[in-house]
Formats: sequence, structure tokens, C-alpha cells
Amino acid sequence: MPEEQKQPENNLEKYIHEIDICGNPVVQKLSEVMGKDNIARYLSHLYKHDSLAEPNTTDTIQTGSVLCGDDIISYCEHTVPLIDYPLKDYVRIIESASYQLRLGSRCRVVDEKGKDKTVWLHDSQKILRIPPHGIAIVSTYEWLNIPGSLIGRWNLKVKKVYEGLVWVGSLQVDPGYQGFLFCPIYNLSSEPRDLIYKDPLFTIDFVRTTPGKDGKYKIWSLPTNKFSLFDFDRLDEKKIKSAPQESFRKYDTQIENIVNQTEEIKEKLDNKIETYSQVMLVLISVIIAALAIISTFGLTTIDWSFIDGKGTTFVIASFVFSIFAIVFACMAMRRKK
Repeated sequence: MPEEQKQPENNLEKYIHEIDICGNPVVQKLSEVMGKDNIARYLSHLYKHDSLAEPNTTDTIQTGSVLCGDDIISYCEHTVPLIDYPLKDYVRIIESASYQLRLGSRCRVVDEKGKDKTVWLHDSQKILRIPPHGIAIVSTYEWLNIPGSLIGRWNLKVKKVYEGLVWVGSLQVDPGYQGFLFCPIYNLSSEPRDLIYKDPLFTIDFVRTTPGKDGKYKIWSLPTNKFSLFDFDRLDEKKIKSAPQESFRKYDTQIENIVNQTEEIKEKLDNKIETYSQVMLVLISVIIAALAIISTFGLTTIDWSFIDGKGTTFVIASFVFSIFAIVFACMAMRRKK
């Protein structure tokens, strides 16, 4: 079939085209790491946003009850699925009454030097490392479409809490919300923690709500710019700081300054001690040399015959010793210079 006669598969081609012309760098990067078809499908859900307010006439679940695993799967089979992910993989991430949300592609982390950077995770780059006392903003791998009849309640998996991670997101996902979920995570441990792309990180359950007086459900208002749902840069990164990390970094700087000052003081003291020791050596050498010369040539009235009869040996020894003393003094002065 010629290219111009091909029918759009699931009507996604127009959304793929919209992605191509939107010029949004985040959407382009997500399309690269997650697949353009996936992003186009998420975008198609956004254009069906109003349908989330319609009651589900086939739903017999009681208001206020928590959805069990089978009901979660049922909601995922709707035209606008509760969680957009292939059903064949639901078995291992759907529990009795909850779903395990996984780590997504786009993250932001403050490294050990305090520099904020964006990290893109994919199948070839799976590890996100959060430094000790550091903070990272993470997103979910799953795209959610919360109908008006439900709210979501999500939290960090207990296993991750035991590893020293603290979750600081919102407890509730409002009816009508569409998009990835994201939140800051603190690493309060003294060791770096690695998060793995597509590994279960959060758990979410769903609770039924009540309809309005008109029989429809009140839903979250969709932003005018739909592409903004793919990005979390609307958060002010200057306000996303780890107080423990900043404190430790401040103390590290102060300690480093004290160490540098101590090294400078030590170096000055070492120089002064070396100077004094060299001066003392020079003085002692000069005094010894002078005494040796005086004893050899100045004290001629002393009778040295008691040693060898003529005193020749002592005179020669004194002369040689004086020469060595003078040479030693000169070497010490040269070293000082």
C-alpha cells in the first residue's frame, strides 16, 4: 500500500506529528528514550480528558472502597486506561490491592558538589545515584489517567525507607490527573543510594469517590499547554535543597579552611625552627673553629711535651679540626642561604 494510503495505527500518527512539530526538548528526549509511540499514546489520552468525568455504568464497586488487583486491571483495560502499560507485564507489579510504580526516565539530582543536573535513564543507563544526605527529583515510568471516580494514594515502598530514603511527595493523586508522577526523594543515610531504571520504587492504591449532583465527577483541570505535563521544570530548583547536605558541605568547607590555616602555621613554624637551628649551627661552628685556631697557634707558651715530647701531634690535630669546623660553618651558612 502506498505511503499516502496507509491508515493511522490507533490514530497515533497525528499525535506523532504533533510531537515532531512541538519543538519541546523534553518531549523530544522522552520520545527518544521511551519511544515516540508511547509518548504519542500518552498525548492521545490528554485529548480525551473530559471523558474521565463520565460515570462508569458497568462499575459496581462501592464508594469509598479500595480497588483490588483485578479491579485495577479492569480499569487499565478502559479506552483511557487507569495505568498505561502493557497488560502482559501487570502480573508482577500488581499486588492484591495496589500497583508498584517504577522509576522513570527523567530525573534531577544534586550531586556531592551541590551541582543540580538532569539525568536521563534508559536501558543502557539504568543507575541513578543519590549522594549521602542528597536529594533527587524522580518521575514514574508509568503514565496515569485517574478517572473522576477514583483518587490515587501513593508512597515510597517500605523497603526503600529501610535503606534511608525519605519520600516528600503528595499523598493523594486527584481525580482527572493525567501524566507521570514525580516527587523529591531524600537520602538521609551516610552512604550513596542507587535507584535502578524500571525497578519498583513506589506503591499506589486507588479509592472510589462520589459523583456530583449532576451525576458527573469533578476532575482536575487539564493545563492549556498539554506538553507541560511531560516536564517538571516548573518546580523551582533553587528551593529544592537538602538541608543536611548543605550543612555538611558548609562544615566541610570550614574544616578545609582550618586545615589549610593549620598547614600554613605549621609551615611557618618549621621555617622558623629551621632558621634558628641553622644559625645556632653556624655560631657553634665558628666558636669551635676559633677555639681550635687559638689553641693551636695562640697559646705558644703551653708546653705540650707531656704528650709526645714536642707537642707536634696535638698541634696538627688541632689545626685539622679547626679546618673542618670552618668548612662545616660555611656549609651551614650556604644551606641557610
